Amino acid sequence: MKSLLHSYKENKWFYICSFPLLFIISFVYYKKSIDLLWFIPYGLLGIYLLVFQVRLFYLAMVVSIPFSLNIESGAESFGLSLPAEPMMVAMMGLFFLKEIHSRVLEKDYWRHPVTVLIVLQTIWLAITCCTSSMPMISFKFLVARLWLLTSGYFISLYFFQNINTIRKTLVAYVIPLCITIIYIVLAHYKEGFSKQVVYYITNPFFKDHTIYGAVLGLYVSIVGYLVYSAKGLFWKSTYVLCSIILLAGLFFSYTRAAWLSVMLMMAFYSLYYFRIKFLYFVIFITTFTTIVYEFQDWIAYQLKSNQTSSSNGSVKEHVKSIYNVKTDVSNLERLNRWNSALRMYEAKPFLGFGPGTYVFQYGVYQAQKDKTVISTNRGTVGGAHSEYMQPLAESGLVGLLLTLALFITVIYRASMVYSKRLLEPNLQALLIALLMGLLTYFLHGLVNNYLDTDKAAYPFWSFIAAIVALDVYAKSPANTYSTNEF
Repeated sequence: MKSLLHSYKENKWFYICSFPLLFIISFVYYKKSIDLLWFIPYGLLGIYLLVFQVRLFYLAMVVSIPFSLNIESGAESFGLSLPAEPMMVAMMGLFFLKEIHSRVLEKDYWRHPVTVLIVLQTIWLAITCCTSSMPMISFKFLVARLWLLTSGYFISLYFFQNINTIRKTLVAYVIPLCITIIYIVLAHYKEGFSKQVVYYITNPFFKDHTIYGAVLGLYVSIVGYLVYSAKGLFWKSTYVLCSIILLAGLFFSYTRAAWLSVMLMMAFYSLYYFRIKFLYFVIFITTFTTIVYEFQDWIAYQLKSNQTSSSNGSVKEHVKSIYNVKTDVSNLERLNRWNSALRMYEAKPFLGFGPGTYVFQYGVYQAQKDKTVISTNRGTVGGAHSEYMQPLAESGLVGLLLTLALFITVIYRASMVYSKRLLEPNLQALLIALLMGLLTYFLHGLVNNYLDTDKAAYPFWSFIAAIVALDVYAKSPANTYSTNEF
């Protein structure tokens, strides 16, 4: 037993050989429904790592997320992502126990405005759970949010107190993600890269091609940073290959929102790269908004005259269908969901209907004129399709304002650190890569919402944690925090 307590380096081959077997067993379980007893040895291994090698357990959790398989037991089930989410639950429990017993995070992190907003947002979710129209659904949603948030933000923030850990964690997600992309692209190749199969070709790793596209969009800037910061020909070549794989996966995801968010992210990056003053940016936005307002009738006519459908095979037509709000079913259904969310907000403007209830409640708030051929009374094809509309309907105006405040604060704090050049060049590049990755999701969140899935939630919250860690580090780079296991 004593030998098992040695450092990770002395036992690394044991772990390296063990965890790939767990992913193989999970995949076979998904395909063949094998006996759950196969998971017992890995559960015991996980308990050992959680107790004695929590840093390795955390990295194993990160590696497992892209490989995890979604298991659902019913139409109203939230499902479970194996093996990632059980690992997240275990880490959440350990974090709360340790935080109660002895402080895990330094005061600087708890006092950071981003952390304060996250705590306020969680408290408000708990309050709206108590007033929810479906309390059991809301409390289930809150518990799931807690393990995604705790493992993605708070636990990541603990490990990111050692700034060098951030890059290692990014690599721990990118490499498995590229492996899943290769699997999906090869499966897509067998189907002739047909757009019609994208709705199921991402299984079993991603429930939907839009989630897949959103996650890939998050990591476009990250792989760019890894190429930039790589040392040595081997690692430089490896990350260049990862970039090619990720961009190929993004292209063949046929996710219009992901394509557009990446293009807009590159436009935003030019503002930072050329250090364009914020005042000029405000002037540009004001001018653009004024032009749109003055020509709103002409723009509305052009939108209604576009009848290009996203179901067409041509990539050109797929892109053109982005602004088709007359005949494209996908776009029209989004408008239906948003209008339903607005009507729900009007019905309960302050507290909303309760977290997680939109998919069960929006049906009666649909207007007949808004319905499409794919409309249902339950969210069988997604929720409100917006990270902004859904909290508005479920947690009222306060829920939306807290969401906006969080997003704006993250952008502001990262921008201030970057513009003042408070970090060394490599960390400056890391900071801007993280911010650009988040910007793709802030933009993607206008038309989709995936923060209830481990695949999107972990990178989203961990990117924010990394920005907070860099922000704190920038103020006191000489201050080194303890990196012992908690």
